Amino acid sequence: MTWEDLFNLAVLGGAPALLALGAVGILVTPHPRWVSALALVFASVMIVAFAVFWVVWGRAFEYADTYRPVPASLDLAGDIAAIVFAAAYVLFLLTAIAALIKRKRGKVQPTHG
Repeated sequence: MTWEDLFNLAVLGGAPALLALGAVGILVTPHPRWVSALALVFASVMIVAFAVFWVVWGRAFEYADTYRPVPASLDLAGDIAAIVFAAAYVLFLLTAIAALIKRKRGKVQPTHG
């Protein structure tokens, strides 16, 4: 198992737990509507990228399991899905952090209850 495999397992394997924790944090704190909208967009992108990654991984595994080389396009698709997932997750976290910072400074009034 390579470092890349370990990274993929850590990031994409723990994705549902990370997404659930972030969503609960956003749901239980008062915040402006833009936070909810951005969080929904980024969460949707993460869910799609997560699914694409595992579908591509399954196809690559079928190649490897039959001792055939994995096509470069399939390998690239998995890498792109992982990068898209990671970028969406970082943006998801930054949105939540920005909302919390603004809230603590008293600059933002919640727009939902």
